[in-house]
Amino acid sequence: MNVSGITQASWAIRSGVSAGNGGTLIAGGTSGATQMLTGRPGNPYSSEFKIEVAGLNVALAPGRYWLSVSPVVGDAGSGVLASYNTATFKDNSIGEPFTNNDNSFLFWSANTTNFAPRSLDFSMGIAGTPVPEPGPATLLTGIFIAAMAGHRRRRSRLTFSTNASIPDKELVDGNGLAQN
Repeated sequence: MNVSGITQASWAIRSGVSAGNGGTLIAGGTSGATQMLTGRPGNPYSSEFKIEVAGLNVALAPGRYWLSVSPVVGDAGSGVLASYNTATFKDNSIGEPFTNNDNSFLFWSANTTNFAPRSLDFSMGIAGTPVPEPGPATLLTGIFIAAMAGHRRRRSRLTFSTNASIPDKELVDGNGLAQN
């Protein structure tokens, strides 16, 4: 079955997902979406479409996350319409491991499937601007500046005051004779 005219998608970003455990919902919602035919075959009964949600602004700390994007398709009379992801079979893999390792999960509220592990991995691209890691030159510059600031701080603690008073004494000339 091919469904066209998708204008919304439900999306979620989770951390700490495991079998039977949905982990922590980091961000999610229902947003406007676009639907594009990819030209690749889907399952035997349908074509493959790309569903894209744009305009999100979610900052994520380094870590492992699970992403879901589901088109909002309505009701097909039977009460349920399903959407499927296309398995990647390790194509375009990023991260570790590059194997299908039961690390994707199925949540299907209609039949009470609660985060059941699946043996396939899926391609769900994320378009955004990554925060670059500092390069070696930046790190060395930062270390140098910190070291100089620490050296300067130590030096200022060792500087003696020049406002010390000298007690009155007789001045002695170069011949050892006292001058009055």
